Amino acid sequence: KKVTKLPHDLKHDVLFTGCGFGFLYISAVVVITEYFETKLSLAAGLSGCGTSVGIMVFGPLIENLNEHFKWQTTMVILSAISLLDVLFAMVFIPIKTSVQSVEDLTTSLAKINSPDKAEELEKQKQKTQTDEHIEDANQDETQKENSEQSNKNTEDIEESRYQAFKNSMKTMFGTKLLFNPKFLIFAFATTLVCLGFMAPQIFLKVRALQLHEVKEEKDTHGLLTLIGIGSTIGRIFFGYIGDYKWCRRFIIFTASNIACGIVTAVSIYLNTYGLFAFYCFLFGLTSGAFVTLTSVVITDCFGINLAANLFGLLALFEGVAFVIGPPFIGLFESMNHKREFVIAGALMIIGGLVYTLIPVYDSWRNKTTNTSTKDENENETTISKL
Repeated sequence: KKVTKLPHDLKHDVLFTGCGFGFLYISAVVVITEYFETKLSLAAGLSGCGTSVGIMVFGPLIENLNEHFKWQTTMVILSAISLLDVLFAMVFIPIKTSVQSVEDLTTSLAKINSPDKAEELEKQKQKTQTDEHIEDANQDETQKENSEQSNKNTEDIEESRYQAFKNSMKTMFGTKLLFNPKFLIFAFATTLVCLGFMAPQIFLKVRALQLHEVKEEKDTHGLLTLIGIGSTIGRIFFGYIGDYKWCRRFIIFTASNIACGIVTAVSIYLNTYGLFAFYCFLFGLTSGAFVTLTSVVITDCFGINLAANLFGLLALFEGVAFVIGPPFIGLFESMNHKREFVIAGALMIIGGLVYTLIPVYDSWRNKTTNTSTKDENENETTISKL
């Protein structure tokens, strides 16, 4: 039976599920950038391998569950599996105090142990002993003041938390980040890539059924598994080499998007199952670099302090692109389903080319800044001579 619309309750489930997994995904990526410095690319690649394994496992799993149970039971089982993320999240512990903080504490203790400080503390001790009877007389008043101060401090803490959240939202959605030219270029390129990113996976089965060697839909299950295998290898490999100093991560990131688009566009000329399976592996391999290096490249381009806010904002653009991408490409549906792959590949290629505008913008901005600084120095020199 063809489904023309979603039930009202299921629409709510889709909405809340999307929000929940969105929070989970962004938090997981940000945690990686906070915990790792020297091996950030490899850590991002390894952490993202779960997604690739999920592609290989959950596709056949959901199909088997639907064959043996009702869809409501399948949803309950998937929800129970998703709840395991709570246990994994509890494994994370606060980051230990940095070496700089320990050095600052050591310096402070050294100052306290100095002879001058010791003499000052001795005088303070004598003064305290002299004033003990005054403190005893005012003990009740002091306790009252301490209680009031404690309540005030609690209110200040709550207010500071609210203010921190308010400032974070203001920073994320403020004009400083949202209308930053460099970020707009990055966001526009990512949107183009994501518009075409999901289409090959969605139209994979119907395209494979056009091949002469594929007779039934069950013969296409291995193709999705090949995408997962390629993605796993790509994430680990590109994450590993991304931590070397000689590696230009931005170049690999950009080239992987262009390569992913090229292999997707030319896949329409692959008319055998073996060649199409090889395309699925290449798609997973190149897309693995894109997924792994996105957070790393954001950190490289904008700095660690803005990485969390910018990645959250970028996820908004990605989410919109993932939602409208497949329906948009579906408008160009053809009988042999080749046109969808061409459009998806073209979008990824254009997105990869747009990424190359970021170094151009950086070069132009640095040149403009250096020119302005040079003019200011010349003006100061002229004024000093006068």
